[in-house]
Order: sequence, then structure tokens, then C-alpha cells
Amino acid sequence: MKIHGKELWFENPRAPGGSTLFDAQAGAGHAVPRRWIWLGALALVAAVALAYSNAFSVPFLFDDVGSITANMSLRDWRAALFPPSGETVGGRPLLNVSLALNYAISGNSVWSYHFFNVLIHIVAALALFGLARRALAGGRAGWSGREAFFCALAAAGIWALHPLQTEAVTYVVQRAESLASMWYLLVLYCFARSAPAMETGGRKTKTHFWLAASVLCCALGMATKEVMVSAPALVLLYDRAFVSGSFGAAWRARRKFYLALGATWLVLAACVLMSGFRGGTAGFSGQVTWWMYAATQARAIPMYVKLVFWPAPLVFDYGVRFVFSPAQVLPQIIIMALLAAAALFAMFRWPRAGIFGALFFAVLAPSSSFLPIITQAMAEHRMYLASAAIVTPVVVLCWRLARGRRALLAAAAVAACAVAVVFGALAWRRNATYQSELCLWLDTAAKAPGSERAQCYAGRALILAGRCDEGVARCLEAARLNPRYDEAYYFAAMGLSALGRNEEAIACYQQALLYLSRDDRLHTDGTYLYMGMALRALGRDAEARAAFEKAVVLNPGNTDCLNNLGNYALLAGDYAGAEKYYRQALAAEPGFAEAHGGLANALAAQGRDAEARKHYEEAIRLNPQMAQAHYNYARLLQRLGDTAAARAQAREAARLSPGSVEAAELLKTLQ
Repeated sequence: MKIHGKELWFENPRAPGGSTLFDAQAGAGHAVPRRWIWLGALALVAAVALAYSNAFSVPFLFDDVGSITANMSLRDWRAALFPPSGETVGGRPLLNVSLALNYAISGNSVWSYHFFNVLIHIVAALALFGLARRALAGGRAGWSGREAFFCALAAAGIWALHPLQTEAVTYVVQRAESLASMWYLLVLYCFARSAPAMETGGRKTKTHFWLAASVLCCALGMATKEVMVSAPALVLLYDRAFVSGSFGAAWRARRKFYLALGATWLVLAACVLMSGFRGGTAGFSGQVTWWMYAATQARAIPMYVKLVFWPAPLVFDYGVRFVFSPAQVLPQIIIMALLAAAALFAMFRWPRAGIFGALFFAVLAPSSSFLPIITQAMAEHRMYLASAAIVTPVVVLCWRLARGRRALLAAAAVAACAVAVVFGALAWRRNATYQSELCLWLDTAAKAPGSERAQCYAGRALILAGRCDEGVARCLEAARLNPRYDEAYYFAAMGLSALGRNEEAIACYQQALLYLSRDDRLHTDGTYLYMGMALRALGRDAEARAAFEKAVVLNPGNTDCLNNLGNYALLAGDYAGAEKYYRQALAAEPGFAEAHGGLANALAAQGRDAEARKHYEEAIRLNPQMAQAHYNYARLLQRLGDTAAARAQAREAARLSPGSVEAAELLKTLQ
């Protein structure tokens, strides 16, 4: 078996005496006891659990809303296999199923989602630990089982505790990245587990089991996220570098395995076609050209690499700003070209070292090359697995330089522990930033002041926290940064309405409608709803009613607008029209208490007292605090001659609304 060139760690695939690269017994007298492996794994689990111990109460954030709390497919196991397009779960059925499992366990309570995310991260760290240990153990270069163990544990620990990983672990919906990376590492690990049996003529059953497990993990990964597309190629590179010595030998020995592995691309193709390129949020849509996106990634990737070595500042959201001219990032393009050339050269000259460059670029390629993802120009979670391709060789190189020198080895071990502890503390601290939406978005806006999305959502969070003046200012700053940013106007209008500045709010709602996409019906009908409420507050009822009608045309299931239209019809004496609107609202939302109360009023006005009584009782059951429903029901009961029941309802109405003159007068007449 011949590999051209001298390797960084191994001179030959086989050690003296026929032992293999993966032989845990290589290096006589230096084999690692099995209990060490278990203790190392336990230490890794404990360290990760401690670093993320404050992540379990982090609320749902940003894309979590569309992919989890508003994702109706999570309520039905059959629907979970067909996630909604346009969201993070789009075209990723296994990701959606995993979230459906969490929903079955805890509904919209966050603890189970975070437990699963941390568990996925732990499994990924253990897979990296096992993979690195098996790749390093043995060989004529003298790596003993003990050396491989300590080096692999250091690499896995530093990687798992790195604060750069927090976005993929603590931000629930970015389980997409960590879960796919877990499958990716398991594909390689299972193949590595099969290698000793292949090399030493071990039991074929054991070999076939691990190869089948590798194919299964690959298929599951393909159904999780597109980053898995390169996994079959990486297995082949790993086989060539660490097992077979050449592509030809790998193919001849395991042709059926590679055909099965390649067949998993069909799973990915089906998922992509099913989602329509994730609802148009990815692909060559024309909004962002391939060269604009590639130039933006030339700026992003060096920044990612810097964050691996110096994880500050960490930014939750970098916005959607793209580079419009390659000349703006020419130095970064040159750096990227040199890095890619070095990785390609290393793959042929030093295969075992070059595989890390291949992993780095292969994992980043789906999201950080030239295929545009228009919703995010840059994102730290994309470095989740790619960072392992930097951390692992750096740790191995440091260990390699210290070998044979006890003092240096001790210093390297202490340094590795210190880095892991510092990284774990930084991860814990970063998780604290995620504890509230307000804290996270203010942190993001401070670190990325030029990002209109950061400013807009910081403003939204301030408005929801009751700090409307500050929130409106932030949203208007976002609109200044991007005058066509519809959400900035929308949230600014919400804040202005809360401040009672309805004329200004209406102007902002009109601006939002001007820039909202024609296809964005969900947000457009919501904008009409709130603009209608602002118009109603100003007494401009004809305009308000017209706004509600436009919303219903866009979304016939907008229950708030249907209810408001019912109220307008009721006030106008159009009781049949009011009944129609209320019934439409209840068809869309049977538990809408206000619509039941309105329908009861419309029925009572038409003399249909028995039906009205039923709906008053349902409205009160659904919302016992609705004083107006108690008052109207009391009047109906008075007319029906049930004085005692009417008195009880009037008394409840007066209790719930102490300032109501009508309730007080009615109660007097019933005494």
C-alpha cells in the first residue's frame, strides 16, 4: 500500500507487525484502558452539560416562531413529514419530525427542545472524540493508544465547549445544523468502526453492521439538512487516506457500500424538490446573483475562521446585506483562493492532513459558496461542523510538536484544559445573552449597528417590553438604513399606536403596505388589521371597515377582522350580515370568545333567544372575564323572565367592570 509523500502524523498505513491505523493496541505498553475511554466520554458529557446548563429556559426566538410555535404540522405525525416551505424546517422532514416529538412531549414549553439540542451536541462531540481517536491511534509515526486518546479528547472537548457553537445549540431551530452535523460525524465514525474488521479479517457481520449504520446515518442526515450532500465524498476521502491508500483500492474493496452511500443523494434530491428550494429562500431567484453571494462569502469565511481562534464578537444575526462588487472584497477573495488551493494540494500530497481542508470547504459549500440563501448573508451556526476541521488539526499539531518532551506535553495538556475551561465559561456567558429576546437583540444591534434587521428587531423587543419610545426610534433607524424594509415600518407603527400617535402609525402602516411583497399575504392582512384599528381609534370608521375588508379578502381566516366587521354590521343594524361574519370567524377559530358573544348579540337582536343564550354561555365559558358578555346575557335573561339568573350575571358584570354605569343601573332594576 503506497501513499505518495510524507504524512503529517503517519508514515505508512500499517505499523510494524501488521497492525492497522485503527488498532487501539498499537504502541506496545501504551494501550489505553477501556475505562479511560468511558471516563473521558463521561467527562465530555459533564463538561457540555455544565456549559449549557443555563440554556434550558431560553425562549423561542426569531425563526423559532414560524418553524415551531406557528408550525401546525408539528401537531400531526403524518403532517410532520411534510414541513412548511419558506421556514427553516422547509425540505427537512427529519428536523420537523424531531420538533414534532418535542411538541408531543412539552407542547410550546421550551425545556424539551433545549434538552434535545444539548443531547444532539453531546452525541456529536462523542462521535468526534471516537472518530479522532481511531484515526490517530497506531501507525509507524508512533502514536500510541494513550496519545490518541488524550489528543482526541482535547480536540473534542475544545470543539464542544467553543462559544461559537452556541447559536447551533441554544437557538432551538438551528438544530438543523447540529443534527445534520451529528449525522455527518456518525457516518464517518461508523465507517471508522468498520475499518479494524476490514483490515484484520475480522467478522464480516461486524463490518457489515457498521457499514449499514453508516449508510443509515447518511440517509437520515440527507433528510435533515443540505449540508450532508458532501458526506459520501468525505467517507471516500477518509477511506483513501486512512484505510485503503488509494481511491481505486477503496472502490474495489467497498463498491456496494459506496453505491448505497451515493443512493442517499436521492433522499436529499426528494427533500429539495418537495420544498421548492425552501419556498424560494434559496437558489437562483434573481434577487441575489451568484457572484454577489460568493463575494459576500469571501468576506464571511475569513471572519468565521477568526472566530474559531478569537470568538468575539459573536453576533446572533448579521442581516441580509450582500457585497455588490468583488472589488470590495478582493483581499478576502485572494485569501480564500489560496486556502482552497492549499486544501486541494494537501488532499493529494498529504491525504491525512488534507482531509481537514476538504471537510472545511465541503461542509461550508452548500451555504457559503455561490448558491444564494437570500434570508441570511452570514451566520455563525454554519461553522458548527466546519470548526472541527480547524480545532482538531490545531490540537493534533500542538500535540505533535510537544511529543517526546515531557515538559512540553504537560504544558500542552494544561493549555488544552485551560482553553476548554475558558471556552466553556464563555459559552455559558453567551447563553445568558439568549435568556430574553430583548437582551439578545440589543446585544446584536450593539455589535452590528449597520444591520437593519438587528435594529428593527431590537425595536420590536423594546416595544413589546413597553419601552415604546426607544423601540420606535430603533425601528425608524432600521427604515433609514433600508428605506424599503416593510417590517421596520410595521413595528414602528405598532409602537406609535401604543403611544396613542395613531396618525403617525397609519402613515407607517401605509409605508409597510407599499413595500410588502404581493405574495406575503399573511403579513399584509395583519398590517390591514392593525391599520384598521388605528383608524377606528381616530373615529375614521368607514376607512377602518374598508381596511378590515381588504384583510379578509387576502386572508378569509383572519378572525380578528371578521369579528370587527361583525361588530360594524351589528352597530349598523345589519344583524344578518353580522351573524354571517361572526359565524365565519367561529368556523376559523371555534374557541374565539368575542365572536361567540357577538353572534349571541346578533341572534338576540333577531329574536332567536334560545340560540343567543347558548352562545352567551359559551363566550362566558371561554372567557369568564368578559364583562360585556355577562351584561348582555343578563339583559337577555331579564327579557326571558329569569330574574335570579339575570341578577347573578349583572352582579358579575359590575364586579368585572366597576366603572360601568350600565351594569350598575341594570343591577338596580333587578334588585
